[in-house]
Amino acid sequence: MNSKERKEWANVVYEQLIKINPHQIDFYAGKKYREYLIPLMGEKGIICHVPLEGKGIGEQLRFYKEQQVNR
Repeated sequence: MNSKERKEWANVVYEQLIKINPHQIDFYAGKKYREYLIPLMGEKGIICHVPLEGKGIGEQLRFYKEQQVNR
């Protein structure tokens, strides 16, 4: 998606998420997909976490693999 499409997507997702009235959201999406969404959520006072931010792809894959094993 280009920037305009991601912004439109973020608005659609935002409208869906606020219907469930979250207090906190953990984002596992890539930076480009959360860049417009997190500011929208923040405007509503919703706490946003990005647990894997700054992690390399190897660390991210390890995290997901561990989550599958621990199920």
